[in-house]
Amino acid sequence: MRSLGVEPITGKPYKPTTQGKNERFHQTLFRFLNKQPIAETLEQLQAQVDAFDAIYNAERPHQALPGRITAQQAWEATPKVEAPRPVAPSTPVVSPSDEIRVKKTTNTDAVEFRGIRFGIGRARA
Repeated sequence: MRSLGVEPITGKPYKPTTQGKNERFHQTLFRFLNKQPIAETLEQLQAQVDAFDAIYNAERPHQALPGRITAQQAWEATPKVEAPRPVAPSTPVVSPSDEIRVKKTTNTDAVEFRGIRFGIGRARA
């Protein structure tokens, strides 16, 4: 699967609700697929999953959304924001204040703060 670009992910430890939501979604998908003719090719299976996606997101009223709107309606009603843009690298001018502390690095390119030592590397030192 990795050779096809599939990246395995896991839920957070001690967060069973995440796994429960995932398992519940798969249960709904499998129930849908069980009602379909058995796909003979990967393309047919993909078409069935695409049909499920269309129903799941655009036709099925969602019980957790106000007015039982569809997931797509909720998505379309959400204001869009512009993607974050990288800031051009510059050397910030930092002056000490109550909110910012300026620390000098040690000869090992590390900073110590509240008893914790942070290695920051020569480039940032």
